[in-house]
Amino acid sequence: MFDLIIVGASAAGLSASVYAARRRMNFKIISADIGGEVATSGEIENWPGVIHTDGVALADQFKAHALANKVIIDEGKWVGDIKKEGNIFLISGKNPDGSAFEVTSKSVLVATGVHPRELGVPGEKEFRNKGVSYCTVCDGPLFSGQTVATIGGGKFI
Repeated sequence: MFDLIIVGASAAGLSASVYAARRRMNFKIISADIGGEVATSGEIENWPGVIHTDGVALADQFKAHALANKVIIDEGKWVGDIKKEGNIFLISGKNPDGSAFEVTSKSVLVATGVHPRELGVPGEKEFRNKGVSYCTVCDGPLFSGQTVATIGGGKFI
């Protein structure tokens, strides 16, 4: 049994893993992929201490930091269910080969992040991070002085 299972290797999940490792907790990360939304971002110019980078490079730095602290990352796994039975959490899901897995833990941190709602219009995928953006606060300065269209806004605008 683990002290902690971190579901998701987003920026929050990987950051939490470094703290858990420093506390010498018995834990691991279970995640389908590494980096969360950061990994799908184009140019990043708002990360403190880093003037300019891209999402893949920043996600790689997050992963390297976790691995330097000997964090175990079960990559490629999908968590499908988390149940609490008494004081124990039962975490289950699918391995990359489709077989089932199940682990128990005293605590769970869900850090699965967010994913933008796509419109599904022609060209959207091809132009992601090349004119199509999903964060006005993050990417607005990239389009300063240009004519833009904002479609949608979810619950944050």
